Amino acid sequence: MSGKQRILEHLQKYGSITQLEAINLYFDWRLSDKIYRLKKDGYKIITKSLKVKRADGTNAYVSKYILEA
Repeated sequence: MSGKQRILEHLQKYGSITQLEAINLYFDWRLSDKIYRLKKDGYKIITKSLKVKRADGTNAYVSKYILEA
């Protein structure tokens, strides 16, 4: 199974994914590339920016990709 297919199946099952989830679950460091190619294939995926806290207490922003029904 290709990485793009794996990400698509995750989105279809769970509805969304973040880069951290992609790394932890699939060892995928190029999630944005898979999302780009899925969008090119016609899938409607929206991107939301989430504010998260780093271990040192400062803020960081991560993208959450959501598959629209």
